Amino acid sequence: MLAVYCDTLDALGHAGGDAHPDIPAALEMIDAQLGRIVEATQDAGIYGRTAFVVMGDHGMTTFDKGFADEALHPGPRPHRVAAAGRVTAARAVGTEP
Repeated sequence: MLAVYCDTLDALGHAGGDAHPDIPAALEMIDAQLGRIVEATQDAGIYGRTAFVVMGDHGMTTFDKGFADEALHPGPRPHRVAAAGRVTAARAVGTEP
């Protein structure tokens, strides 16, 4: 088994959103690197019995509105978290509970 991690797209997306100007070039670079891995399996004679699994940890969409208020605070119907006897709270990055 070979596991490869590439955080290039994730870093670009977090830095500049889904329209970051460097994303197309990064996709081309990642595609080329995946091609090298496929070619290596062909050269080694194991391509036919190799499974390739490519995945990401999340999608990428730029949001211009949050949903913390709707998600964390009860509205007209009972909120599931509050109904379970739990307290909800939103924390900003770098703050402590």
